[in-house]
Amino acid sequence: MKTLFIATSNPGKIKMFKELLEGEDLSLKFINDFDINFESPEENWKTTRENALIKAKYYQSIVWIPVLSDDAGFEIEELWGEPGIMARRWWGTLPDNVSDEDWLNFYQNKVAHINADLLNGSFPFTRCLYKSENECFYQDDKIKFYLTKEPRRPYIAGWPISSVRLLLDWRHELDLDRNDPTLINDAKKEWLIRLLKNL
Repeated sequence: MKTLFIATSNPGKIKMFKELLEGEDLSLKFINDFDINFESPEENWKTTRENALIKAKYYQSIVWIPVLSDDAGFEIEELWGEPGIMARRWWGTLPDNVSDEDWLNFYQNKVAHINADLLNGSFPFTRCLYKSENECFYQDDKIKFYLTKEPRRPYIAGWPISSVRLLLDWRHELDLDRNDPTLINDAKKEWLIRLLKNL
């Protein structure tokens, strides 16, 4: 069985990766599984690919096993792409340790003036599988979805957007299983497995 370190401590992302990789012949390790005082690697905020690589190289230099990292932005078409790559901090407007509730309140205030019931959102993201300087693999994609202006369900810890995100097939908007607000929807599992074949 191969071991894979996934570079996140976000409970929403941990849940996502565990579900996507359930049944695979992999031993998954996360930041919280190590009794190490990891520092937050300094990201440059230019592109999701650069930030994913920075994180992967940092953690691999410490744990010495293959690392899977990802970096994602959050774009709202009606706000001309805000908040962008610094999604959690809303491009520096919010503090690093902003709570889920405060983030959601900020979002609601930002979109309140928009004259539309549903907004157009997307997650541009990059996954990076880093084994060594000569063995580094990427996947880039963008997931599109709808957004409501007010919460429609309780949010998942670490994913305040989960309370306002709807799949493009919004007819299933009340089906919480179909709308499990993860970074990658079920259709992306095949892509993830394809990337991990490079382990």
